[in-house]
Amino acid sequence: MLNRYPLWKNLFISLIVAMGFYYAAPNLYAPDPALQIGGSSGAQGINERLMESASEALSEAGIGHFGEEVQDSGKTGLIRLESREQQLKAQAVLQRALGDGYIVALNLAPTTPDWLVRGGAQPMKLGLDLSGGVHFKLEVDVDAATDRKLEQYENGIQRRLREERIRGRIALEGTRIGMTFRSVEDREAARAEVRDLYP
Repeated sequence: MLNRYPLWKNLFISLIVAMGFYYAAPNLYAPDPALQIGGSSGAQGINERLMESASEALSEAGIGHFGEEVQDSGKTGLIRLESREQQLKAQAVLQRALGDGYIVALNLAPTTPDWLVRGGAQPMKLGLDLSGGVHFKLEVDVDAATDRKLEQYENGIQRRLREERIRGRIALEGTRIGMTFRSVEDREAARAEVRDLYP
């Protein structure tokens, strides 16, 4: 069968296919599991000494790692791990070793060769559903939340008793709200109002 297209069209299509392979090639290089370290405030920087202490903490815990690097002009640091199974354990070890002044986040570090990166080729960014989901950790200060809620209850009760002209003293006693009244009638009226307010 004869090729009926001009040579320039065949070369052009071959060039497009070759460029497609070139820019798709970074997806063949699986990313390394990694931990990203950043300061909890913008003023805290990351330096080589901090990365060395992080590396020592991981070595003491028996967690295989490599490729520690300072990134973004000292704003973040990256430590590559040998396996994904150790990522959560390594995160806990580093958070304990570095303290509350630093944030340790799970990450994936690209392994695309430099010759591809220099040509502008980057791996395709997968959404959370395709890259294994997201790890979300929510920390709640339960004591502070309890104190705020008790204060809300105390203020609500005081307001209601004032509106109903019931005289008495209300005070927070640890995790309880204590109330004292001058008479049994005031106490019973207050009890009815509190039950109505917070059934």
